[in-house]
Amino acid sequence: MNKDMSDKMDQQPEKKTRCIIEAEAATIIRKLPALGNLMIIGKANGATHERIGPVERIDETDGWLAATGEHHASRMDPSLVCQVILDTSSIMQNQVYPRLDFQDGEGKTLFAFVGFAGEAPFEAALADLARTELEPTQAERPQRPDVAQNDPGAAPLKAAIGTTPPMTIAFESRGFVQSWTGIVEKLSMGMGFINIMRPDFHLHLLGGTVSAWLEEVTENGVRLAALDADNNVTGLTLSAADATAFVASEQA
Repeated sequence: MNKDMSDKMDQQPEKKTRCIIEAEAATIIRKLPALGNLMIIGKANGATHERIGPVERIDETDGWLAATGEHHASRMDPSLVCQVILDTSSIMQNQVYPRLDFQDGEGKTLFAFVGFAGEAPFEAALADLARTELEPTQAERPQRPDVAQNDPGAAPLKAAIGTTPPMTIAFESRGFVQSWTGIVEKLSMGMGFINIMRPDFHLHLLGGTVSAWLEEVTENGVRLAALDADNNVTGLTLSAADATAFVASEQA
């Protein structure tokens, strides 16, 4: 190989890792069952709610699309999505974790999907859709203070550790609803967040974003709604059939 050819190879442009998928949001969401093991993410007001596993089916009700299966219980409003961005820049242990962000007209992510089965299922499922390449962006990694020992956001979660019957942790934001039901075995603090980490579910609650919980007794037990510093609901709720499930930490 001569020097000129070697120089040309060295000057090959880098592969773009971000692009707009030129398709309706509903078209892309309907492809979820083909994407393999994935995480569906809702994030707002300090709470990040994540379900993990393969999506078994997509159903439509009143314009919303529901992703269901053993590991998923999500509903999305595709009519609010103005663009969908595919990002393949995340690589861990030599595996690409592709991400699809569904954004509104202001560029805010309404909900997102991250693939855990590598890039191949995404490329195969989205191969028939046109793309517009984007320049890379630098992710922000802000420094966060440690979670306070008496953080109100953690209190009912600590109380509910190991309680039966299972509790439900639900999340609702603009154009997105998701829930998980199960037993919380452990609560951990790290990177400024209160964390629940299970194979099929993650909750990351930013410390200091919940000022109190609004309790409501229901026909099925008790429901707590997280409130922010201005006493507005944040979209995060906890519910359980046992009306005392969240009491212990409040008394501790």
